[in-house]
This record gives sequence, C-alpha cells and structure tokens, in this order.
Amino acid sequence: MEITIFIFSLLLRRVDIACISGLQKKKVDAEVRGRIYDMSTGEPLRGKIELIKDKDTLITFSDSISGIFSLRLKKKGIYILRVTSPGYSWQEMGVVVDTSGIYSINFALKEKRGFSILELHIYDLRTGEDLKDAYAYIGDHIKVSDEHGYICDTLKTGSYPLKITRDGYYDYSSYLILEYGKNKFDFPLVPKEER
Repeated sequence: MEITIFIFSLLLRRVDIACISGLQKKKVDAEVRGRIYDMSTGEPLRGKIELIKDKDTLITFSDSISGIFSLRLKKKGIYILRVTSPGYSWQEMGVVVDTSGIYSINFALKEKRGFSILELHIYDLRTGEDLKDAYAYIGDHIKVSDEHGYICDTLKTGSYPLKITRDGYYDYSSYLILEYGKNKFDFPLVPKEER
C-alpha cells in the first residue's frame, strides 16, 4: 500500500512538472498591470516592480502621479511580482499567466513608522531638463539620480548634510531636515558656463 501511494505521488509530481514546463514554452500576449498605493491614505506611490521568473528579472517603475504600472509578457508561466517603495514595507504576489489578456494586480503598501521618505528632483536651472546621473551625498549615503532626475530613499527622520554634484555643473551644498512621512525637494543645478 505504501509503495503504491509513493509511486502515485511520483506520477503526480511528474504530471505537475510537465504541466508547468508546458506552460512556460507557449507564447501569449499578456499584460500585467496595476496600481501601487498607500494602504492608509489611498495615495498613489512611485514604486519599483520586479517581475521574477526563474533566474530572470524584469524591472519597471510605477508612475509617480497615479501609481500605475504595466508589464508586457510573451510567455506563459508562473511569475512573482515584488514591489518596493521608499518608506514602505515591500510586498510580493504571484501570478500565473496562462492566456493572452490583461492581469490586474494592485498593491496596498504599509508605511514604515519612524522613517522619512525622501524624494529629490534634480534638474538644469537654465533649461529645466531633468539631470540623470547626478550624485547626492546625504549624510553617509550616496545616491545617483535616475533618467528623470529623481532620487528616492528611505532615511530615519533627522537632519542630514547634503551635497549634489554632476559633471558640467556647480556643486550644491545644504542641509536637509527630514520629518516623518514624505519629504520632496527640487534642486536646480547651475551649469558651469552660466556663471
């Protein structure tokens, strides 16, 4: 009896593995989309979305105004979505993509207490153009601005020395006082040829 159950169990596992590997080989035209927002207030959040399948990871970001994100998928399979946002606890959800179409997944993130959410926007004073690859030295933290000129981080509330540098621009130095919750700052940098 025990041998029969063991063989039956092995057969079931082989069927499961065959079904999963069959899922992964077939193509689809699917979209995984959703919204990231604050669990308490409902306010949209800018977040990082990692789509994980086996050893591959696809990364995108939600829109900072609406919290909306979208990912296109071409293969059937089992995917893990991991969402992070500065100042919030991360969250993970699984999705099985087995047909073409739209898969909607929303993430309500819980804010971490005692921390500040820092959002710096760095841009050219003359043109208003967002500055990618600007370095911000915040206390003993070093961050680099993204393609939209933003740096997002979670820090403990308090006061921090700040220095922002970028090739072709004068350095900017100041102090940041971070309070609990969101702290947004805009920093225009002056091009060196302007002085």
